[in-house]
Amino acid sequence: MPELPEVQMMTNLVSEVGAGQALTRIETLDARIWGGVEPLESMGLLEVRRRGKLLVLMDDRNALLLHLRMTGQVCRAEDHRKARLRFHFENGKSLVLLDQRCLARLEWVPRKELEKSFTKKGLGGEFWPVPRSGEWWSRALGQKPGAIKPVLLTQDKVV
Repeated sequence: MPELPEVQMMTNLVSEVGAGQALTRIETLDARIWGGVEPLESMGLLEVRRRGKLLVLMDDRNALLLHLRMTGQVCRAEDHRKARLRFHFENGKSLVLLDQRCLARLEWVPRKELEKSFTKKGLGGEFWPVPRSGEWWSRALGQKPGAIKPVLLTQDKVV
């Protein structure tokens, strides 16, 4: 699974290429990426951000959530046999989603329901990039017994 810094780097790349641009077409190269949900044709892209290990692309109405899972990677590759999806932007640039094991999924939610969607997914609070105090960590983790790594991996307290 891509680690948080890798997801942040991909978020930065999508933002660099497409923030403020319309996402004119989402070219589906492997229909499994949508997990049975109807794909969007296009959207205006106002904001790109990371939430936990999700890449979130938003316009004023919709949010597109990209779950990278174990092997998903967004990059500038033109043609690649592992490409599952291609994002086309109004500035003529494009990005592809590579996913060797075909585990990544896209999901769209109405923007007004985005935070509710994160809660339903069981995602806890963000700890980065804002520095957090010991009090914040204490509240976030509570009195959970056990080793810290399994607590952090569940992402229900802190993502």
